[in-house]
Amino acid sequence: MTESAEDRSKRKFCEYLNSYQWVKQISIFYDETDVAIQNALDDGLRLRKALARAFPDSVFLWRLALKN
Repeated sequence: MTESAEDRSKRKFCEYLNSYQWVKQISIFYDETDVAIQNALDDGLRLRKALARAFPDSVFLWRLALKN
């Protein structure tokens, strides 16, 4: 079966992200799930804006994930 153009684009983009040599990583952990759910998106937005102002020529990947 042939791969659709959309699936091929997604696959290539995922391969690019996985093979890219990221220079820095910032991780934010919350003690409580309820607090994380309430604050993760707002805190991430503030962090992304601050990083974009401080490093205008850099690329940032924002990834929200659950830690089990």
